[in-house]
Amino acid sequence: RCRGSSDSNQDMEEHLSGKLTFGLRDGRFGKVPVLDFIAHSTGVDLFRAMVFDVFQGEIEIKKDFADFVNVYVSGSAARLVVKGNISLQGDLDIAVTPYLLPSLYKVVSDVKLASLLVKTAQGFLIVPVDIRVRGSYTKPVYRARPIPGHLLKEGGGLVMDVAGGVVRRG
Repeated sequence: RCRGSSDSNQDMEEHLSGKLTFGLRDGRFGKVPVLDFIAHSTGVDLFRAMVFDVFQGEIEIKKDFADFVNVYVSGSAARLVVKGNISLQGDLDIAVTPYLLPSLYKVVSDVKLASLLVKTAQGFLIVPVDIRVRGSYTKPVYRARPIPGHLLKEGGGLVMDVAGGVVRRG
């Protein structure tokens, strides 16, 4: 639900607010540049054409930003948690955290980051790479940085609730 009234686009941007809740089930992503980037950065090709059981979340619209709140994609092999925002002018600041199911460890044991995979309390494997998308909608800039191991372990400042789609740096 969004609310607002306006005589101009500028006035609408200043007063636009609301929350969009969405949920999709049983789908497959087509060609998505950020998924190609994640596959290339991690060496895990299954991210390239990810199949999902659930794609859901909330997007809060405040003034001229759309904030991703608890947005996640979960499939039989992997999960993605998405945080960040998009301005109504098209500027991006998005973080994507990829996870794998433990059953895939043997499959991915030869990929770039396999020796750094960390298991969460819920049994998922955290792929220790920080994926950021910045720039604009028309010219996104992708960045991947390895997450230091001490930040992934309990007490290191990273709180994981994979089942709830929550990732918080503490």
